[in-house]
Order: sequence, then structure tokens, then C-alpha cells
Amino acid sequence: MGVFENLLVGLAGSEADDELIRHARHAAEAALVENVRFAHVRPNEGSPDEAAACQAALEMRIATAWPTRQSSGPSQPACRALAGPLIDRLLEHIVEERIDLVLVGHRKERSGRRSLARRLAMTAPCSLWMVPEAGPSPQGGPEPNSSEDHEVGGVRAAPPRRILVPIDFSDHSAQALSVATALAARCGLSECRALHVSFDPSRVSFEEYEAVRRGEERATFDRFMESIDCHGVRVEPSFEEGPHVADTILRVSEEQRSDLIVLGTRGRTQSSAILLGSEAEQTLVRTRIPCLLVKKSGPPMSFLEALFDQQTYRQGRLQFS
Repeated sequence: MGVFENLLVGLAGSEADDELIRHARHAAEAALVENVRFAHVRPNEGSPDEAAACQAALEMRIATAWPTRQSSGPSQPACRALAGPLIDRLLEHIVEERIDLVLVGHRKERSGRRSLARRLAMTAPCSLWMVPEAGPSPQGGPEPNSSEDHEVGGVRAAPPRRILVPIDFSDHSAQALSVATALAARCGLSECRALHVSFDPSRVSFEEYEAVRRGEERATFDRFMESIDCHGVRVEPSFEEGPHVADTILRVSEEQRSDLIVLGTRGRTQSSAILLGSEAEQTLVRTRIPCLLVKKSGPPMSFLEALFDQQTYRQGRLQFS
């Protein structure tokens, strides 16, 4: 059984799709997902001939980027050429196919702060995996597993080797850490990194206090880990201080040469994200490496739910939203 059951890959109908197809193929080969589907949304229905041509082009691109030379490997998945408003049709397809993970890319020449990924993160009732085209390859990491590993747009389409999970000791980050360790186990990794970012502007730092605070963070982390299934993977924590959580996450991910960031998210709507701030969103739109937002199935949190949620108040801005 995969970490996720049904993966939907959103394709743009361009050469940039090849990278996403290879990412999906690696995920299937590593048993990270059980089923893969592809979808491309055209703005207009067009004639039957145009629809058939679009479907044929989509199938040809998938066949080229998803070779099936090995009989033991996963077969080529189904694909659908859809028509209509992009977000609406994708959301309809997600519900119809019971998708629990969506994979989308972002091309470096596009503006809009990765609007498709951001909008799906806020509205889709499932987790989101975003692969930026312009991300740098991790330096000093393991060599590709085989000659079939590819690097497109600076991101190597291969299973992750260094996973970073920002945590705030909430149930949502616990779920993200469980998913991240499951991914790590399927990829043959023995370790996963957890990051906690704190900031207390009211205190004056001195060495003795710093030692006490670090001890408290470690004790809190140990209690946090007690109920989490880590799938036999060791979780190595790090504790950082900084006034801007997303900045710290991005800095640490580069220092540790991570090739995947896994974040827990409550899936808030745009209005509630504006009220509460969204460290997950800031990480998503600025990261240069793939980012996985883990969300429980169900509708996004509304403005009033976020406003009155007591856990949100307890966690403050360090609650990943």
C-alpha cells in the first residue's frame, strides 16, 4: 500500500510536463503512491476533433516520458483531457476520482506567485505536491540511482534523499512528520530531519537561558514524538530561532541540502490565511525545491473556524496554515 492512494498530476500541455511525469513515475516505482492519473485542462471545449487531438497529444507525451521497458515496473496511467475553468475542473476531477494527492509544477517564466499551487493548497480537499522548475539540484547528495534519472529545469526527477519537516508540535505537523517518514522509508532512507522555529522578541538572550530553552524544546519534541508512527525512520531534530518562520525554513533547507520540504497545513481559505498569516504559503511560493503540503481530507478551514480555533491561538503565527 502506498503512502498516498490516488495521485493526480496536473499537466500544462508543454515540455515542462515531462519533469512532472518523471516525478510521478518515480513515486509509483517507489510505492509512494498506488494509482497515478494525469489531467490537462483546456480553457474551451472546442470541436470533437480538437478534443481528440488534445487527448492524443497528451497520451503521446506520457508514453515518451513514462517508459515501460521493465515488465515489473508500473504501467502507464490513465490520462484525461478536460475543458473548462482550470481550478473548477481540477477540483471536480479531484472529487470524482477520490484524489488524495495532487502534483503540479511551476515554470520560472510564469508570474502570479505560483497561483495554481496556492489556489489548490487553499481549496483542494487533499494534499499538494509542488515542483518548481527553477530549483537547484542538491549539492553533495547521492548519485542518481540509475541512468534513467533525469534533471530538468534544475530539479532532478528522482525519489527524495534529504527530507526536511518543519514542525510546530501541532497535530497537523505530526501528520506531516508521519507522512514524511513513510516516504523516507519507501525511499530506503534511515533518517528524516525535523525543524522547529521559535521567536521570543520579549527576552534578552544570554547563554544560560539559551541552554534552558533548548532543553525545554528537546523535552517538548520528545513528548511530541511519542505518539507518531515514524515507520522505523530516525527523526533528527534541529531548533532554530528567527522572526520569520518561512525565511528560516528556506535557509535551513538550503544549508541541509534538502530535496523535499514536507509541511502540515490546515488548508485555510484565502480570507483566513490573510488574517492569520501562512508560513506554509510563504514557503510554497518561495522555495526552490519541491514542497509537499500534507492536508487531511475534507473542506478547507473557513474564516470563522480559523478565527475561533483555540489551537490557532495557542500556536500563534508558528502554526503552519
